[in-house]
Amino acid sequence: MKKLLDYIYGSEQFEVRSNFDLSKSIQHLNSLIKNSRGMNNPFSTITRGHIDGIVSENHVYLYWFRAMIGNPFKPVLIGKFILNKEDNSVSLCGKFTMRRFGKILFSIWIMMDALMTTLILVTNILADRTDISYLFI
Repeated sequence: MKKLLDYIYGSEQFEVRSNFDLSKSIQHLNSLIKNSRGMNNPFSTITRGHIDGIVSENHVYLYWFRAMIGNPFKPVLIGKFILNKEDNSVSLCGKFTMRRFGKILFSIWIMMDALMTTLILVTNILADRTDISYLFI
């Protein structure tokens, strides 16, 4: 079931190694988020997008935000920092996926599509129609 859901929703795994220790990596990612928001000019977020999200040691959730434009299918980054004991390095591991609302909307859309296709096929079989060209007019 997990393979089917991964195939339908398409999550892409990733790993990014950091040259810094854990606290410095979190600090750098947080500063990137704050700098992209345009803290010097609050009106700059209306005209251009920025990175937003939550960054902590155990949970990273990042997405691209643009004011007044909503897109439930846009990718989000979900991951966490992992400390490698062997070489004492830090990696950000996770996946790119869709938001939960987008997945629900996509599932409803696919189910309705399958239901309509099934109903059309069953009606044609029961009516004993061989010519279905009227469906494509």
